[in-house]
Amino acid sequence: MDGLSNVSDPYRAAMDRVDAFGDTIAHYKFGLEFFMTGDYWRVVDELVSAGKKIFADIKVFDIPETVELAVGCVADRGVEFLTVHGNDEIVRAACERKGNLRLLAVTLLTSIGADDMAGIGHPGVEPAELVMQRVDNAIAWGCDGVVASGHEAGVIRERAGARLIIVTPGIRDAGTARNDQKRVVDVEDAFRRGSDYIVVGRPINEAMDPIAKAEEYQRRIRRIFEN
Repeated sequence: MDGLSNVSDPYRAAMDRVDAFGDTIAHYKFGLEFFMTGDYWRVVDELVSAGKKIFADIKVFDIPETVELAVGCVADRGVEFLTVHGNDEIVRAACERKGNLRLLAVTLLTSIGADDMAGIGHPGVEPAELVMQRVDNAIAWGCDGVVASGHEAGVIRERAGARLIIVTPGIRDAGTARNDQKRVVDVEDAFRRGSDYIVVGRPINEAMDPIAKAEEYQRRIRRIFEN
């Protein structure tokens, strides 16, 4: 759920948006922007109680002991997914405390392209190569899934089989503005390449009719699996 940090009452804005969607949407992602408003867990707890499924996209990253303790704080809140970001020891520590929480390792942000790899400390490495290294780590340490671009979803599925859930952000339709995303795919490509879930934020929230847009995406997804 995006665009709630610049309103006077983020809690009310979030709940009003959820109420407007009603039964149209059952899964909600809340990221770092909303986390900083101070209303994060109040909203999450209410939606979990109402039967909604929550993706806490906080991208937990710190020293392993701190990450382990932080994940433990979320493990019993009824959240469906939580993201963790980091090296082997960080991911391993997170997995030790996840309980029934499904932990997703971030592979490579979809805002990062091939030209950015040197700037994040991986000169000469292609995005897909780094992604697959992190996929192998996620499997080794017991993650439930990964967050990955649709560009890599196919090779991840070949490597991991059914061992990992693949959640794909950066969903953009052909001809639409990409904003801060670089490695994007459309709805159909994401699922056909092996993604299990997609994350659609701005294309719905910024639509003239967000409810109609959400229903359009759902129809497109149904057609993929009906064919």
